[in-house]
Amino acid sequence: MRRVIGPLGALSIVAGSMLGVGIFVSPPVVAQLLPSSWAFFGVWFLGGVFALAGASAYAELGARHPHAGGDYVFVREALGPSAGFATGFMLFTCVFAGSIATVASILATEHLPGLLRVFGVTLPTAIALPSGVSIELGRVLGLALIWLLTAINLRGAKTAALLQVWTTAIPLVAMLSLAAFAITSGAASPGAPTEAAGPITASAVGKALVTIYFAYSGWNAIAYVGGEVVRPERTLPWGLLGGTALITALYLVVCSAYTAVLGLPGLASVADAGIATAAHLGGQATRVVITALIVVTLLGSLNGTVLAGGRIAVAMRPGGHQEGPQRPLLLQAGIASLLLLTGSFELLLELTSIAMLVIGTLAVVSLFVLRRRFGAPATYRALGYPWLPATYLVLALFVVGVCIDGSVTAVRTEHDTLKAALPLLGLLVFAASFFGHRMLLARRRFSDAIGAEGVGLAAENVGPSVGE
Repeated sequence: MRRVIGPLGALSIVAGSMLGVGIFVSPPVVAQLLPSSWAFFGVWFLGGVFALAGASAYAELGARHPHAGGDYVFVREALGPSAGFATGFMLFTCVFAGSIATVASILATEHLPGLLRVFGVTLPTAIALPSGVSIELGRVLGLALIWLLTAINLRGAKTAALLQVWTTAIPLVAMLSLAAFAITSGAASPGAPTEAAGPITASAVGKALVTIYFAYSGWNAIAYVGGEVVRPERTLPWGLLGGTALITALYLVVCSAYTAVLGLPGLASVADAGIATAAHLGGQATRVVITALIVVTLLGSLNGTVLAGGRIAVAMRPGGHQEGPQRPLLLQAGIASLLLLTGSFELLLELTSIAMLVIGTLAVVSLFVLRRRFGAPATYRALGYPWLPATYLVLALFVVGVCIDGSVTAVRTEHDTLKAALPLLGLLVFAASFFGHRMLLARRRFSDAIGAEGVGLAAENVGPSVGE
């Protein structure tokens, strides 16, 4: 694969992958948990530090191993082939395919029809097939989006990166402009309640940080396409750190706009902060702009996920770095389509939620292992090593602990025990992948040893007769 992604493309892949519906739906959840401005903004800032700490570690890992695969390559090189296989298997078949199906479904069933309704176009809910069977239009549109973006990515990383630049730049500029207008316009919600004084508990901070972690997810996207990045020792750190810092700043500015217009209690009472803020700012016109921004933002997020996910399978197959990503991209689209048609993508993401956190933790642990084994690389060294990467590990373990505690509590209290236990079952799937691969390797080594011993015995038996 050729190196065709430059600094702007790398920055856009990270920033565009991070941007999503999280900045619209997560702030109300955080405001409900933390009804205090200093705690609300403090935990959003902490989430940015969390992501930047991870980006710092990935920058060195990517510069050390500038190939396709990201986490899979880092974990394999540091912790062994079985840990690498479990990581790659979970990421390709579950996390990325599930994310693609989820974003395509949200875009096709909610935001795209909503944008069309603004212009007087109402789509039917279902399409009747000649056989008499009907299929939901949202699923058809979702499939079309998956395969359209897969087709664009099949044209090459350069084309996909160019699309990513535009689907990132447009929402970034527009969101910053709208946020600045909201902050300076004085369009505060009339009669907005004042903040309620109350204790800030560690449990609330933990739950808020979990929510924010997923809003910031995507900061490592460029690491998966490291084999196609120009001058990776410079471009990868620039994309990871620059893109993450840019989105951190954007999120803080946008959250400031929400609280300036709605107030923190008002923010806590809405479901979608973007739509609620638009309603106060300028009515229908601003609402149209916000809805269009969400559509473009989700297109960028979907494109970035398709681009990054296919490279994991490229790295996992034998001789993968010498072959193109065409077949993995088609396989990824097929898995995502199946998940969309069956509606099982939501359960799959629940299954992998904690495992995804564990994979990120293992990748940062790999930095310490590789440093100890080979020393500091000559290309790029992680910013703030060892303290900043260690900060990521501490925060990641805290978030994993909060998630496990939440899942255990849900299993005990909820009626749907299986759904509540899915995140814990995801850890078992990860462990089963690890031990299954390890057993397969052990069996293969045993067979090779038996074969070598058999060849040796045969040579001993043949030897004397040849000498005669």
